[in-house]
Amino acid sequence: NVHWVDVAAIGERLRELAPWQRVNHFPGMAGVARKARMAQALDRMRRAFPLDYRFYPRTWVLPSEACALRSEFDAAGRSARTLIVKPDAGCQGKGIYLTQELDDRLLSMDSQVVQLYVRRPLLIDGYKFDLRVYVLVTSIRPLRVYAFRDGLARLCTSAYVRPAAANMGDRCMHLTNYAINRRSDNFVANADAERDDTGSKRSLRWLLEWVGQTHGEARARRMWRRMGQCAVKTLVPVLPQLHREYRATFGADGSRCIEVLGFDFMVDEALKPWLIEVNHLPSFATDSPLDASIKVRRAEQTPRCVASTAPGRTTRCPLPQCRTCAKMRCIDETQALTRMGTEVSV
Repeated sequence: NVHWVDVAAIGERLRELAPWQRVNHFPGMAGVARKARMAQALDRMRRAFPLDYRFYPRTWVLPSEACALRSEFDAAGRSARTLIVKPDAGCQGKGIYLTQELDDRLLSMDSQVVQLYVRRPLLIDGYKFDLRVYVLVTSIRPLRVYAFRDGLARLCTSAYVRPAAANMGDRCMHLTNYAINRRSDNFVANADAERDDTGSKRSLRWLLEWVGQTHGEARARRMWRRMGQCAVKTLVPVLPQLHREYRATFGADGSRCIEVLGFDFMVDEALKPWLIEVNHLPSFATDSPLDASIKVRRAEQTPRCVASTAPGRTTRCPLPQCRTCAKMRCIDETQALTRMGTEVSV
């Protein structure tokens, strides 16, 4: 009943679905997954709702915003702040670098995004890290989103030092991408899923417990809640496009699609989560027992969140009371958007 596709080009396959089948991608979700499109969408929302869209680092899309980016540099072409440059369509850390200089690479006509480097990141044992949070979208009208209360904390493999000219080229110190750090001699692989508190890749569930022990349970719960709200708010600006492409593909509103998204967050010393990017093809690779444990549970719980009713019938959220740790949990978009008032229609 579910047609699972692990490639981005799915247009023809969507049109070949039988009436009772679902597919694991929404047409138009590239509006979230492409770095430049996501940055532009979030920037529009930040201008309209500045207090609610402060979870994304200031970002410039090049080459269209090259003139605005120049204001970050002085007459000598140097910036007082560290910038991180990423190819628009890049993945696995390819082509990413840090800079404080307006060099030829920034002045090129290549499609890329430039972000402010997150200052004072929260560290684990002296290492910078990011979080992969798995989010399941089962409907776009109404918007229904689930968060899997487990995931991955991916650590760098060189001890963190604030960016400076001497260390800016150390990718294993500043870039948390697993594809980069797994090649380091300092990478510590997980050998036991039950030992999710050691190594260069740890569980999100452990991290939340660690934050609760070191900073208080209330702050850990707030951090987790804010990540869920960030996920919903990130989807809001692309909903009109998703609605249009869904109707163009299937001819009517409904819920023929589901999608598992990988939201990547950085956390600073104040426990504020910063959205870094969204991946609409998160890896299902199980390189370690910890990977297998988390990703198998995620895969098992995904179909339980999908209501199996005939087209045109309404249904309740299938997991309304799911509060157990490491289970899919439905995020109420009305709570995430409370402060934004009635101007945003979900």
